[in-house]
Amino acid sequence: MTTTTPLRERQREQTRALIARTAVDLAIERGYANVTVEEIAAAAGVAPRTFFNHFATKRDALLSWTTRLEPAAVETFLSPEAPDLAASLQELLLAYVASAERDELGRMHELLDTNPELRPQVRDLFREFEASLAEAIGRRPEVDARSPEPRVLAALSTAVFRASFSEWTGSQGSTTLAESVASSFAIVRRALGRADTSQRGTDGDGTVA
Repeated sequence: MTTTTPLRERQREQTRALIARTAVDLAIERGYANVTVEEIAAAAGVAPRTFFNHFATKRDALLSWTTRLEPAAVETFLSPEAPDLAASLQELLLAYVASAERDELGRMHELLDTNPELRPQVRDLFREFEASLAEAIGRRPEVDARSPEPRVLAALSTAVFRASFSEWTGSQGSTTLAESVASSFAIVRRALGRADTSQRGTDGDGTVA
């Protein structure tokens, strides 16, 4: 029985990334509807069969970055040694963006600007991402998976990421996406801390204790 070597796995990841970058470049240049899988494969220097070894559709190649939570990051998120839930969620999102370079995600922003017909598909993919995030949150021991809490926290975290992405793309290189995510989470934690302090300062009927 043979096993995939680290070298072979790295080569596979490099090929996948090359195909994805090429697909984005061509879609920006020509428009999403005017690019075929065969053209993407040829420009990337691979056979169409190789393309389909990595992606089921042209859309998947273009939007491959949007929904993947790395298994290792989820494992860390669920570890007994993980920090509190808010900090762990921040770390999970930071892991999500850690391998993405500014140029790559910047090109994604340009792709959506030049191909607005892809925006509904991106929203669909983010719903898938949000669902996978809710599933991971529901597996934390301090969370009741049967309650709305996993879905609410996943929706909040996804909103934080979207706001961070928007802030980052407008920063013109003055910050990283990871820094924007950390800053956005800090805003949420401060706001929740103020709300918690205010709640403790009142009794059950809303009057000051």
